[in-house]
This record gives sequence, structure tokens and C-alpha cells, in this order.
Amino acid sequence: MSKAGYYGVNTEFPIYEDQTVTKTKNLSIADLDSFFLVTNGTTANTMWDESDATDATGKIKLVPGNIGVNSTTATITLQTVRALTGVVISGAYYTESGYDKITLSVAGSTVLNSVSGTSAQANRWSGSLAKDAKIVLTYTKDGSNHATGEANTAFYIACDDITVTETAQVKVGSTYREVARKIENGYWGVTEQVPKYEITTTRTDLMKDNADSYLTTNIGTADPWLVTSMSTGRLEYCINSSSSNWKANTEYDLFVMVDKALKGVKLTLIAQFTTSSANNLLSLTVAGNTLYNRSGTDVPVVSVGGAIYQTYSIGDVAAQTSIYLKYRTAATGSVNGNPNTVSLSFTEGYEETVTKTYVGTEEKDVAHEIVKAYFGDANGIARQWFSKGTKVTYTGTSSFEPITVDGVAYNLYTLTSSGTLTVNGPVNSFLVGGGGAGESTPSRTSTSCRPGFGGGGGWVTTHALEAGEYAVTIGTGGTASGGSGGTTSITAGGASVVSVYGGNRRNTGIVAIGTGGSGGGVNNEYNPSSSSWSSNGPASYYGNVSTIPFGISSLDPCSAGGMAGRVFAEPWSGSGGTYYYGGTGGSNGAQGQRGSTSFMDPAEKGGGNGGIPVDGNGGNATFYGSGGGGAASAWYTDKTTAYNLALETGTGGSGYQGVVYLLAPA
Repeated sequence: MSKAGYYGVNTEFPIYEDQTVTKTKNLSIADLDSFFLVTNGTTANTMWDESDATDATGKIKLVPGNIGVNSTTATITLQTVRALTGVVISGAYYTESGYDKITLSVAGSTVLNSVSGTSAQANRWSGSLAKDAKIVLTYTKDGSNHATGEANTAFYIACDDITVTETAQVKVGSTYREVARKIENGYWGVTEQVPKYEITTTRTDLMKDNADSYLTTNIGTADPWLVTSMSTGRLEYCINSSSSNWKANTEYDLFVMVDKALKGVKLTLIAQFTTSSANNLLSLTVAGNTLYNRSGTDVPVVSVGGAIYQTYSIGDVAAQTSIYLKYRTAATGSVNGNPNTVSLSFTEGYEETVTKTYVGTEEKDVAHEIVKAYFGDANGIARQWFSKGTKVTYTGTSSFEPITVDGVAYNLYTLTSSGTLTVNGPVNSFLVGGGGAGESTPSRTSTSCRPGFGGGGGWVTTHALEAGEYAVTIGTGGTASGGSGGTTSITAGGASVVSVYGGNRRNTGIVAIGTGGSGGGVNNEYNPSSSSWSSNGPASYYGNVSTIPFGISSLDPCSAGGMAGRVFAEPWSGSGGTYYYGGTGGSNGAQGQRGSTSFMDPAEKGGGNGGIPVDGNGGNATFYGSGGGGAASAWYTDKTTAYNLALETGTGGSGYQGVVYLLAPA
């Protein structure tokens, strides 16, 4: 039984009084409410992002939040809360000429009236503003296309500094009193040898020879695409102009899936048509964003010898990012032995690998918690006045690492296989059930085509264990189509102490002891008979509780939901078929998302990725309690049955096993 201890502390109590103070403020985000009352949009796509300018103080930067998002309007209104002098409004815009428009009004007067196109940085308005004057900025985008350089659109506001008078509590002195404080946790400092690591970063360039390690490519069984190497050794996809497979009015698609995260990606698109360019269709889409779309009337951004020659600096690209190049030949005329040129090359791109290497030890001061404390009485006998601490042993597979929480040293134990646990005092446990498997592709009918849903994360709970011996069972991950994960449990003498269920598809149909994990992603359903889309079934179920062990921010959340599979419906209709990205599984106890035609982030840590129309299988989960990815589905009305069967179905990914974490004083 633990004993409480107390110690006396001469404690300072500050004395405050209200005083009037005068401050000088310059325009900044931190003090924005001293200058303006700001009314901004309610969602990311209707707001303007606010930040401090980097080139000068007393200046803020405003960037429309709907850059790259079609059919949206972002508006911000800044109403002065006092008279301002030396106001300067400057800005630059790069918008689709005639379609995406900027409007600026100042104190009721229109400064920029639905302007579009390209205009470099320049002063737009300057002067003084009375109290309650309004500055209104609006960016309205139409339903298609984005200007090159649109991301550089930004406006700036600067003004003279202001002087404000405020009432603030000011410390004017202190008083001291003796206060008895209970010892909740006691520590002493120990100089120890701790592991020392060296961090190295390695760069591996994406080349033609190693492309299979980074990319999954679908070029079709009959489509005449070639995978070649540039003079630099970089990867290039180009059409085979000597192929006999070319046909008029036919679509030839190139689909590339990025399997590993890449940095500094740069793509170059080259096309030259010897037949009428108005009869050739070409579009390039990356992560759901259309970078190029030629319908025959578009003017190339860069023209070299009559050819399209465009380079796109994509930057960092996450795993599961799709790159989609569509090329459709002219509707009339013979194109066998097609002399047209179309190519897409990765002119830059690399993987950055960070390696942590043990290089020895170093001395550091580490706080250790006091387990027991004694004092000597008048007879020279040691009397215990404080006790706390726990020893942990385990027969199954486990690992242990020292961890510091709020400056205090603990031991974190990770139990990954079943075994016998023995503790000599209180210890806190965190249980995670096995993750559910992703759903395989459901049967396809003339009225239903949908992908598999992501597997739900295993349920989680915490429980305080007292001294004793316990049997620990670790839940297995679900397998096959939508199989549930196994239960993780702790028993003592054959009686249940605590347990949590494993996750299943969408975490439905479970009454759990404990709290639910994250929900698996879901997606939409295509009806081939009516050529229509609809939401399928209820939204993802979820636990709505943190799955981070003990709430320690340095630890990764468990029980991520698996990502739903992707679903695609063709044929080409001038702008392509409809493509729904799989809904991302939830993380940290959150609800899984429903699929969208806009690109969705890859699966959360540990959750299996959804299947894609290149490889229909869902990905296996990779972290404790996480759900597997759902399988893909597709409907190709103008492809052969054999082509359908090769791409449209798959098996759901497996869930990952459960785990038990223990947190004990070091």
C-alpha cells in the first residue's frame, strides 16, 4: 500500500493591480483585431488565407483559399476599427483570362472590377481610411481549368503603426506564505549513459532503371505506349508511332500510380500533331487536378516548333498519387502508323531516406521517479514514509524503451504476442484489438458497381492493473473479405479483467467492451443501367475517442481505418469518365470519409490503401489495430469483357494485429 508524503514550501504569491498602459502596435496577424474586424469565408475554399508578410513588418499577406478549386468563390472583408493612415494595398494575380476573376473595393469604391489574366505585383490603392471603412477582396473561379502560376496570386495590406491604451494587470509586489504540498511524484536526477544516434539522409533519383520500385504503370494490353529512357537516364513514356494498333477516334490512356513518396517531381509533356490538332484530344491530370486539357481550341502555354512543350513543377508527391494522361486520336482519317508525337517524362524526382544509426552512448541527466523513501527515527530505525513503483516481466514477445513525458522518465512496454504478465505494483495498460480486413469487390450487376469498403480499426481502451499475474491475448488482424479482427484481452485466474473487440468493415454490428477505433473509408455506387451515382449505405462508424496510447503525443495513433477502394466508370465523353477516389479511413478514433471525385489523401498511418483500377486488391494494414484497404471496382462500357475482369475486381487487404502497451515508472 502506497504512503503519502508532504513537504513544506515557502511559496510566493504575486500582488497585482490594474493599470493603464500605452502600447505601439504594427499591423500583424497577432494584433489584427486592433486594426480590422475581419469577416472571412466559412470553409477552406471560401476563405482567404491570412499571414504576416515576410519582406517587411507592419504588413499582412492575403491569398485566396480556392486556388485550384473550380466553381468556388472566396471573399474576405476587413472593416477598420479605427482611422488608419498610410494604407497601401498591393498585389499580383495570375488567373484564367476571361473566366477566373479578382474584385477589390476600398471604402465603397471599386478598385479592381472582375479583372483576370496576368498582372505582376503593383500598388493597387493608397491613402487613409476612416473608422468602419471596408476593404473587400473576392476571387471567383469558373467550372474548369486553372492558370499557370495561379498559386502566386496574393495581395498585401500595410499601414502606419497605431498607439493604443489598454488596461492590464501589473505585478507590483509579492507576499510569501508557508504551504504544505503533497508529494504526488518524487524524482531525483541521475547522470546516465544513454544511446546516441546519427541521422543520415540519402537521396535516390527516380530513373528508368529503378522505376518499378516507385511506380505502378498501366498502359493497357493493346495501347501502343513505350517505356523508354531519356539521355539522362530519366524515365519517359511515349507513344509508339510505328505501332499498327492505332485507330481513329480511339482513346489511349496512360495511368501511373506513385507507390512511394517522391520529392521534387517535375513532369514534361510534349505533343505534336501532324493531323488537325482540333481533332486530337489530350489531357494530363495529377492527384485529381487537371494540368493540361486540349480540346482543339486551347492555345499551348509554350509553343516550340508548333509543338506543345510544357514543364510542370509538381514538388513533393505522396504515395498513392495518381497521374493520368488521356490521348484520343482524331475522329476521322487514317492513323495507322500514327506519326503524331506524345510523351510524358519524369525530368526530376527523387526519394529521400532518413536513416537512424546507433553510434554509441552519451551522458545525459535523466529524472527517475522515487519508488520508496525512508527516514531514520530516534532509535536509528528506517521508517518508510513514501512508496511508489512497479516492476514488469513478460513471457511473450515484447519490447521496452525509456520514454520521457513532461520531463519525467517512464518505461514503455509493447506486448506483441500472447503471454503471461507479472507486475509488482500498479501499472497502466492500453489495449488495441486487431484491425478488420478490407472488403473485396462486391459482385457487379447491371444496376450496381461499387468498390470494397475499408476495414475498421480495432477497438481501444485503457485499464489500471494492480500487482499480480495476468494472461494476455493479442488479437489477430482480420483476413479475407471483410473479416473481423481478433479480441485483445487480459485475464486473471481465468476471469476477464479487460478486453476490446477487433474492428470489422465500417465497424458495424459490434457491441464492444471498451471504446471503438477509427472507421473504415466508404465510397459511392455506380448504376450502369441509369448511368448515375449514389451514396451507398450509411456513413462509416467510429469510436470518437483518441487512439494514441495514453495520450502521449510522441506516440503514433493506433487503429486507423482502411481506405475504401477506388471506382471508375467509362467511356470517354469528351472530358473522360467519372473517377471516385476511395474514402480515407479515419485516424485517432475519427470517422472514415466517403469517396470523392477530388483527390483524397492516402490512408492514415497503418491503414491499408484502397485498391486502384490498375491493381484491384486493397492494401494490407501496417500498424497495430489498423484496418485493411478495400478493393477497387470499375465499369468500362466500351472495353472488352476480358479487360474488365483484369482490372475491376480484387481482394480486400488484411487488417493488422492488436497490441498491449504498458506505462510504468522508470
